[in-house]
Amino acid sequence: MYIILQKGVFVLALVCDVELESGLTISKAYLKISSFSGSETHINFNLNVFINKTNFEEERPPITHKNYDMHFDKDRNLFRQMYEHLRTLPEYEHAIEA
Repeated sequence: MYIILQKGVFVLALVCDVELESGLTISKAYLKISSFSGSETHINFNLNVFINKTNFEEERPPITHKNYDMHFDKDRNLFRQMYEHLRTLPEYEHAIEA
């Protein structure tokens, strides 16, 4: 997973197929954590799903978003831990680093 610079903020991202609640599958959707909150040991975060990286770069709205929570280690990079957590979930096990 590498870090890209988007508007002065370091962002990690994933790419994978995403099935929407409607049953429509978006091939190679671009996934980016958009916000988070929590305490020293627990984090809740939102994952935005874009049709592709171009739509993200053009600042188009996400097609959906999902909410996740996890325990984390305050001595490790928070963003890396959030993306690592996503990769442990069945729907993202085949995601590739963007």
